[in-house]
Amino acid sequence: MRVAGLAICSAIAIATGATGCDIDLTTKGFPACVQACPEWCWATVIGELKEYYDVGAAGTPPVSPRCRGYECKVVSAVRKAACCKNATECTASRSGPMGCGNPSSPEEILQGFQEEIPSQAWVHMHGRPGFQCTPKDGCYPTEAVLQQLLMDGTPVARATHGHITALAGCRQNSGVTEYRVIDSLHDPSTELWMNYTLLTLGPP
Repeated sequence: MRVAGLAICSAIAIATGATGCDIDLTTKGFPACVQACPEWCWATVIGELKEYYDVGAAGTPPVSPRCRGYECKVVSAVRKAACCKNATECTASRSGPMGCGNPSSPEEILQGFQEEIPSQAWVHMHGRPGFQCTPKDGCYPTEAVLQQLLMDGTPVARATHGHITALAGCRQNSGVTEYRVIDSLHDPSTELWMNYTLLTLGPP
């Protein structure tokens, strides 16, 4: 997936002194899905967040995640194309308009969030690809802000160079705060946790 740098979260009242971060949004309806096509991590994350907010509105989590079946609908809507054809949906276009299976861009991903989950006010934080950056450069939230978002029940989409995942929780482990990473290329039956340093290593 072609991503310059991205952290997307819904805009809420943010405090900067969050401590004792301990929450797992997967227990509150956030699904962990495996992407259907090689370049559809972006559509998977949008589908995961959409399902999470739908569950919050309905109050009852589905028996199994629906987002895998929703990916093609996200791609179809954003690209104004029929991308739910099993034989061709993962095919990328080498020229002309982007095919269903092409990588995405930060601008297209933001558009997808805005169209699929209009109930939230989406914030796009981005840095310069290939350069080091810090929260003051607007690349990603400070750790305190990230913790406050999660504790308020707000998942965060996190893009690194070429891939996007979701942050859906935080916990204390041997005096270090770790964050639950929902990665559509990772076996969902095995939990993935990273500390803040690992989350922000490398180009955003």
